[in-house]
Amino acid sequence: MSEVFISYSRKDEEFTKNLYMERFDSTRNK
Repeated sequence: MSEVFISYSRKDEEFTKNLYMERFDSTRNK
């Protein structure tokens, strides 16, 4: 159960990081 939670958190963290990078790139390009 904890392994699943860890992998889920890791995936969610990557998703958040990608979303943040996309916003940062769009803001910087403008």
